[in-house]
Amino acid sequence: MGSDSQCGIPAIELSINSVGFERGIDDWHHLSKSVREASENYGCFEVVYDKIPLKLRAETFSVIKEELFSLPLEAKQKNINPKPYHGYSGQYARIPLYESFGLKDSSNYDSLKSFTELICVGESLLS
Repeated sequence: MGSDSQCGIPAIELSINSVGFERGIDDWHHLSKSVREASENYGCFEVVYDKIPLKLRAETFSVIKEELFSLPLEAKQKNINPKPYHGYSGQYARIPLYESFGLKDSSNYDSLKSFTELICVGESLLS
């Protein structure tokens, strides 16, 4: 169920079969243990799901890179959250290439739309 990606971040493989795991069965325990260990040891993990075409994945990351991270610093800094690392993080002297955005409720369309309107001055990247 788990493997290591090229950059050293754990990759946890999901399949169509793992989506319907029932809590308590052996496969569910193995998958949840992999998620917990990756979260505790690395703070993140890559989800590998064979039903997402590679072309779609590449296009998604390309748009994120070109549209989101190329925004002016002032726009990115509008993403504020009182919790550390839950808003915009970046511009660190020791790690100059690091930037991240924390989004509350990122699986909710309205939340994403509000975020894009905030940083894009009334426009939305989701239009």
